[in-house]
Amino acid sequence: MILNRDRRIYIRALRGVGRLQDHREQVRGRRRSLSKRLNWTQRSERKLPRPIPSSP
Repeated sequence: MILNRDRRIYIRALRGVGRLQDHREQVRGRRRSLSKRLNWTQRSERKLPRPIPSSP
């Protein structure tokens, strides 16, 4: 039981190193896609006709 548990923790630690890098890359990708989405929404908003101001 103890040996199995230790082995699992060790494997998890080894995988964790690779996972951290993957996670960082994923976060970077998400940030990029988010910024792209924001730019796209801003562009679409710009394309939409602006509401006519009620005050002269």
